[in-house]
Amino acid sequence: MKKGFSGSVSNYHPISLTSVVSRILEHILTRSITVFVLQNNILYDGQHGFLQRRSPCTNLLESLNDWTLNVELGYQTVIVYVDFAKAYDTVSHNKLISKLHLYGIRGSLLLWIKSFFFSERSHQTKVNGIVSDPTELLSDVVQGSGIGPIMFIVFTNDLIDVLEHYGVTCELFADDLKLYLRVNNPCDIVNLQLALDAYADWEKCWQLSVSPSKCCVMCISAGEDSRVGNSPCLHISDTQLPVVNSNLDLGITIANDLSPCDHTKNIVAKAHMRANAIHRCFVSKDKNGIFYALIPRLCKTNSGI
Repeated sequence: MKKGFSGSVSNYHPISLTSVVSRILEHILTRSITVFVLQNNILYDGQHGFLQRRSPCTNLLESLNDWTLNVELGYQTVIVYVDFAKAYDTVSHNKLISKLHLYGIRGSLLLWIKSFFFSERSHQTKVNGIVSDPTELLSDVVQGSGIGPIMFIVFTNDLIDVLEHYGVTCELFADDLKLYLRVNNPCDIVNLQLALDAYADWEKCWQLSVSPSKCCVMCISAGEDSRVGNSPCLHISDTQLPVVNSNLDLGITIANDLSPCDHTKNIVAKAHMRANAIHRCFVSKDKNGIFYALIPRLCKTNSGI
């Protein structure tokens, strides 16, 4: 289940439950495909998801390094955060197979992937012991499987090339996309909007839609230029993107002045909430009583019992 109201059907997605033997085969296949695309330099450097020596840390470090250098040089950086709508559930099987063939994954291997993962797959929902009628799956990358992540990375790989053609920097972690550009003159904003227009064309072609409510624009600079009123108006298709002063980027709250204050406040607030939840579990609020009650448990932990 995704975040949100538990009674909403849109907050759920199918999970593949396969046998141990199947998972071992998926792991072997995934490793072979990953080695193939890396050795042949098929994947662009902007992708940080589910790859060796790539992680949310490398994604954030590269981005923050660029933004900090721009601030030191006195330039403004415009960042666009883009969120795919039900990304893993909407990947077209036929179009994914065509991309695998384009990247050189062909022959019996491609036929095996197609027949095992993307042919005659069905989905059923079970609620309180009642099972729905089976429905054929025409799109998704089999969430819960070992091969799903690398399939999604391959499917979105060419998007980085499309966006960087307009001079923007593109950073991806699976389905979390951000693109940014150092602004030297008004032409840079035009190029950024052209990149967003190219993204809109790409999503229509490959049927991977965006979630406008989760997209936003943020401007980073060292002065008053970082205020919302000085931010450019950008849009994807017919949807104008809201301008924000801070945004959650892979678990880290990034402010438009690169100050860590907002992130620190959020961490402290969560710590207080958890501490209060633990505190409410105790009937007695006496510190000595709580301490002596924990001594036997601590002794067992230290003795390895």
